[in-house]
Amino acid sequence: MLKSMITTSLITLTLLMSGCGGNNEGESVLETQKMLDDGDFTGVITKLEGSATSDDDYINLASAYMGRSGLTLTNLVTSILNANESTSGDIGFANFIKAIDSTSTSTALVDLRKASLSYKEVIGNGCDNTSLLSTSQKDICLFIGLANTGSAAVAVSTISEDLNSFGVGSGSDNKLQASVCAMTYSRDGSYDNTLCTLTAPDAPVTFTQISKTYTAFDFSVGGENFKYLKNDGNQTVMTQDYCLSTDFATRTETLQAGYYACPINEVAGEEDLTTSGVLVEVLNNGLNAVSSAVNDDMQTDIDTFKCEVLGGNFNGTSCDKSGDISESDIVTYLNQQNQ
Repeated sequence: MLKSMITTSLITLTLLMSGCGGNNEGESVLETQKMLDDGDFTGVITKLEGSATSDDDYINLASAYMGRSGLTLTNLVTSILNANESTSGDIGFANFIKAIDSTSTSTALVDLRKASLSYKEVIGNGCDNTSLLSTSQKDICLFIGLANTGSAAVAVSTISEDLNSFGVGSGSDNKLQASVCAMTYSRDGSYDNTLCTLTAPDAPVTFTQISKTYTAFDFSVGGENFKYLKNDGNQTVMTQDYCLSTDFATRTETLQAGYYACPINEVAGEEDLTTSGVLVEVLNNGLNAVSSAVNDDMQTDIDTFKCEVLGGNFNGTSCDKSGDISESDIVTYLNQQNQ
């Protein structure tokens, strides 16, 4: 199964990249391919970001972003197929999250989003109705789905402190608990005050390099304090480490006086990466896109993932719950995995 999927992916890339033009264009494609083969992902991104115009360019750009994220198409497929075969006690989406955490890089969330956007430049909205697509086009939908599903797994890792505690009966992670409280607090001001304590009042902070103002707040769990940001859409912004509001170059793992939770996205004008956005919208889109382009074997794994997050029971062929995953489903799922 895995071998056939990887082979299909390679065939797709070959078909879509077969239309080289003149000598200069052909040399450029070969140069880009060599950079990818050598692992010079940042070099490919520097070369193609902002100048990509062809399907070849966008596929190469997406491949570079996938490579820089640490999550190749191959290891994403492997992790999905192995997720329900673990002997460690964790199965399904929880096991997938842990597998992804071991290979993803610090830039993975941003990179996976940009990989997905680059693939969409090739297929447009075609994944909305895959019955009209060719086999190679369906594979692009699969790539988008894998990137999005991987993003959701990385997001859980980012809002957690130690994934060794993730999974039913594995223990509790203070940061994950605080992050769940932050999600609900950002949405409507509610949170479970038996689990979390709001330790700092809402305060506006403007990150000057991206000209964005957020609301900063803190939650305390188990004697540990954690900093968060929410946007004007009442969503918790994905953050990583700490920095001054005037300079992202000050980003550090160690909290210092005057530092805030640092937004992951450092590019002015781009849409915020938010916890609910990645864990709800991106996860739904990712699972749906993968479902549209795989055979029955992998479909079972994807159905198991979705059923698990929905809080249902999967009998091997179907789930007793259906519909899209909601933010409430995510909150319930994360709480269940954090005890």
